[in-house]
Amino acid sequence: MEFLECKVCHEPYDEDDHRPRHAPCGHGLCTACIGALIKDGIYECPTCRQKNKVVTADDLQVNYDLIEVIRGFKTKNVPMPKETESIVFGASNEEVCTIHSKTLELWCLTCQFFICKDCVEFHSSLTGCSTTIAANAMENLKGKPIKNIDMLLSNFEENAKYASSRIQEKTDEKNELLDMAKRQMKEMQETAVRQEKELLDKAKTEKKELLEKAKRQKRELLEKAERQERELLEKAERQERELLDRAAKEKNKILQMAERQEKELIE
Repeated sequence: MEFLECKVCHEPYDEDDHRPRHAPCGHGLCTACIGALIKDGIYECPTCRQKNKVVTADDLQVNYDLIEVIRGFKTKNVPMPKETESIVFGASNEEVCTIHSKTLELWCLTCQFFICKDCVEFHSSLTGCSTTIAANAMENLKGKPIKNIDMLLSNFEENAKYASSRIQEKTDEKNELLDMAKRQMKEMQETAVRQEKELLDKAKTEKKELLEKAKRQKRELLEKAERQERELLEKAERQERELLDRAAKEKNKILQMAERQEKELIE
């Protein structure tokens, strides 16, 4: 099962140096290989060649779904798939579970291997297997090779396919969330650009209105000043005419008086 091992170093995934991790592009490798591929804070995926800023491998998300599959193998007390060909039942009831450190008291009738009592619940829910007391099966199986290796591998394959589908579902969910976030970000950017344009247009409109208002007020003030100037000129001209008329009248009076006096003197 290639998905249970790193595609670069081909070491089986575990929960230590070879812990599986998701790269930003969606492809995964073990922690050690990702760390080795990070150069100057840049990680280049060996599968798709996408580059992303990554400081350390620990910054990337752990593939917990795949770890659950690995734990499932450990819980069943069965070697990883590439080692199953060498499994031989020579176990006694004194052997203990490597996970729970308890005696392997039960025997799985479907998968044909020993498990402890604490493994039963998870093992049954994962594979749908039934169990029996180990002592009842020991006599016929002790020292004999596994006869149902194909069935065991088939169960592994089914569990692996289920885990793989769950991983794909999680990846699809993550990609959907990323797409949604990108859409929302794009909408927010478009809204910000639109609002900025509206504000600029509004500012331009208000500026234009203010300029037109200032021009109108200037024009009104000039017209008022010109009107007042005309009124003052007209008033001055009118007063000047009145003064001239008055002076002419006075001159005529004086001339008439002088003529009358001259006439009186002659007579």
